Amino acid sequence: MYVLVSANAGGMICGVGMISTAGEIMLNYVHPEKRFLGISRALLTRMEEEARRRDLARCFLESTQTARDFYLDSGYKPVTATNTEMNLVKMC
Repeated sequence: MYVLVSANAGGMICGVGMISTAGEIMLNYVHPEKRFLGISRALLTRMEEEARRRDLARCFLESTQTARDFYLDSGYKPVTATNTEMNLVKMC
């Protein structure tokens, strides 16, 4: 089961996020024209709130190198890493 969250601006969906009921961040996407406006962080915060609401101990995800710094800045810690991807975890 998954929980889907969205961000809207001016009647347009500009970002979507999805978290599994196990706490895995499955999706955190923002329309390219709406990047760097805090939308991704707002989506992530909402997904983390949902994890806490479900009494989950942690959120976890697999990140590309491109998004790695965003998640590290958001409090996620590396678990494993390759040249292209990194598994991260954050306690809720």
